[in-house]
Amino acid sequence: DEVLYSNDSISTGFPGFGGGAPGGAVFVGFVAPETGIAKIVIDDYDANNEFPDANIGYDTFRIPAIPAIQVEIDIKPDSVENNLNLRSRGNVAVAILSTPDFDATTTDPSTVSLAGAPVTRNGKGTLMASLADINADGLDDLIVDFRVEALHLMATDTLAVLEGRTYEGIRLNGSDAVHIVPVWRA
Repeated sequence: DEVLYSNDSISTGFPGFGGGAPGGAVFVGFVAPETGIAKIVIDDYDANNEFPDANIGYDTFRIPAIPAIQVEIDIKPDSVENNLNLRSRGNVAVAILSTPDFDATTTDPSTVSLAGAPVTRNGKGTLMASLADINADGLDDLIVDFRVEALHLMATDTLAVLEGRTYEGIRLNGSDAVHIVPVWRA
């Protein structure tokens, strides 16, 4: 049996059917997003309002996973090579490009990561994210910055993967080539 869990578990009493009333019931739903498994349990209260009195019904089912939207990204939009020095203390800009099928402005910057690194925050704690038409196609793109030091990349990596979600919670994935610059030691 899988253990079902969620940070977004729901526990709601229904008026006239529960909500803590003696003889009522409560609905509890759990979802494990990683597996797509959900469980719904309905338990009733006894006359002393002690929970649970008896399990009066449950169902376990699989919710089909919604595939991630594959998005186009451009690491270092002003560069063709996408050279990265992993010891750099600077930031790297990444453009999430809008297309006729995807509006990059619907991306929630607080959910975006590049090679495991979150979007950088400025000194006031604001995410370093902005909108601009990077590729001159008439559509606004989302530009986000990442601390190069925070990227989980190795010297042999040739691809950096971006992950995130839209404001509606739809997963996004994109990738772009990178060239890790060797660190020369004297």
